[in-house]
Amino acid sequence: MVLAAILRSSSRNAVFSNLLRTTAIITEPQKYFVQFTKSNQPRQLFQATCIKPSLYDFSKRYMSGNHAKIWPFEKLVTLSLVGLVPATFITPNAVLDDIFAAIMCLHMHWGLESCLTDYVRPIIFGPLIPKIALLLLYLVSLGTLASLLNYNHNDIGIGATFQKIWQMEAETSD
Repeated sequence: MVLAAILRSSSRNAVFSNLLRTTAIITEPQKYFVQFTKSNQPRQLFQATCIKPSLYDFSKRYMSGNHAKIWPFEKLVTLSLVGLVPATFITPNAVLDDIFAAIMCLHMHWGLESCLTDYVRPIIFGPLIPKIALLLLYLVSLGTLASLLNYNHNDIGIGATFQKIWQMEAETSD
C-alpha cells in the first residue's frame, strides 16, 4: 500500500517524468523476421509492421477525474463499515439494518465497478460488452438493495438474522 502511494505520487511529479524520459532505452524495432535454412541463407518470412515505441506522460492532467471526485466519499463509506457492522449485529433495529443494507450495497457496487472498469475494457471486448456488463452491475446492485430492504421491512432484518444464526451455533455446540 505504501509502495502504491509512493509510485502514484511520483508519477505526478515532473521530475519523475523527465527522469523516465531521459533514462528510457529506445531500441530500433526489427523490420524483418527471417529464418535460416540449412545452407545458412536467410529467408525473409514476413515484414513486420512495428509500432514506434513511445513513452507515456503520467502527469495528473491526463488521468481521468471521474473517480477522483467520488474517492473520498468511497473511503468514508468503507471507514463507516468498521463501526456499522458490529453495531448492526449487536443491536439490531430497522434503522441500522437499512443503513447497513445501503452502505454494503454501495461498497459492493463500487468494488465490482472498479473490477469491471479494469478488466472489461473496450479495447479488449469492444464497445458494447463493457456497457452491458456495467448495466448488469447496476441491475444487480439495485436488486440486492431492494431485496435487503424488503427483507428488513417484511421479515426480521439482517441483524436479527445473524443473532439467530449465532444462537443456532451455540445450541448445536452444547
